[in-house]
Amino acid sequence: MTYHLYVRTAYADPLERLTSFEHDGVPRLEDLPVEVDPAWLEAVLIPDEAITWVLRDGDLVTEPGPRPATEEVPA
Repeated sequence: MTYHLYVRTAYADPLERLTSFEHDGVPRLEDLPVEVDPAWLEAVLIPDEAITWVLRDGDLVTEPGPRPATEEVPA
């Protein structure tokens, strides 16, 4: 299963996706593909199946395959 790790270093900042990775089962802290940074104020691990991806024009992404999560879209 694919997981996405979102972190922030200041409460005023939005969560930002740091990385995505594959893992069988429920990952633990030691399973993260990056070193835990003490500067993180918040870290959220989200399974891909729990995310609804939405394109800029509001259309849901319904096709299987790569999703446009690696590209930031200006608000």
